[in-house]
Amino acid sequence: MPSIHSFFTPAEQSTGVFLSCHRKSFQHFTLIELLVVVAIIGILASMLLPSLNAARERGIAAKCGANIRQITLMHFQYADAFNGFFCPAADGSLNQWDASANHRDPGILAAALSGLNADNNKVFSCPSAAKDLFFKSSWTAQFAGYGYNYLLSFSEVDSNSFRGIKVDRVAKPDKCAVLADSAYFSASDTLSPTAFLYPPSSGRGGYADFRHLKKIQISYVDGHISSGNKCYPAPGVKEKYRDRIGYISEDDELYDPYYRENEK
Repeated sequence: MPSIHSFFTPAEQSTGVFLSCHRKSFQHFTLIELLVVVAIIGILASMLLPSLNAARERGIAAKCGANIRQITLMHFQYADAFNGFFCPAADGSLNQWDASANHRDPGILAAALSGLNADNNKVFSCPSAAKDLFFKSSWTAQFAGYGYNYLLSFSEVDSNSFRGIKVDRVAKPDKCAVLADSAYFSASDTLSPTAFLYPPSSGRGGYADFRHLKKIQISYVDGHISSGNKCYPAPGVKEKYRDRIGYISEDDELYDPYYRENEK
C-alpha cells in the first residue's frame, strides 16, 4: 500500500503542506460540538420514546387479548362438556374457576379440562399486570389477574346465590362479558390480583382494570373480543386510579346475562 508521503512532492513536504494536512486529518471534536450532538440525540429520544412505549403497550394489549381469547374458549369447552352451563366462578370449598383454594390442585375449569390454571400457566396473567399487580400470597394464585364475570354463575356477589347459567339462555350474548382485565383495590390504596369481575350493583371489586393505555380487553358470550375505553369509576377508589379501576358499564348491562331480557 503506498505511503501517504507518496501523494506529496518533496517540495510540498518540505514547505509543511504535508504536515498541515496530516494534522487536520487527526483533529478532534470540540466540547461544544459534542454537547450539540448529545443535545440532538436527547431531543430525538424524547420525541421517539413515547411512540415506542405506546407501540410496546399495544403489543402487550394484543398478547393480553390472545390470552383472554384462549381462556374464553376454555369456558366454552367447559359449557360444551356440561350441558351448556357456564363454569362456576367458585364453589363451597373456596376453589375458584382459575385456581384451587390450596394452589396445588387444579381449579374448577382446569379440573374439567386441560389442567392449565392460574397456578401453573402464564396464559392466566396479563403482561402489563405482572409489573404492578402480582405478588404471591396464601390467597392469590401465581398468575391470577383476569376477572371472570361473577353473574354467569351467581345471581349476586354472595356465595349462597349460585345459579346455573346456560350459554344459550343469555339474553344479549354480544353485550354480556365473560372475561376482562381485572384488579382489586384495597383500602390501603394498593392494587392486587383478582379472579372475579363484579357488577356495579355490588358496589365492590373485583373491578375492571383499564391498564392498556386506559383501555381494557373484554371477551363476550358471543365469542368476540373488544377493547373498551370507558371506565365507570368505582366508589372509594383513590384519584390516581380513577381512570383505571372501575366498571365496564354504568349499570349491570355488560354483566347480567338476563339484563332486560324482554328487550332482545
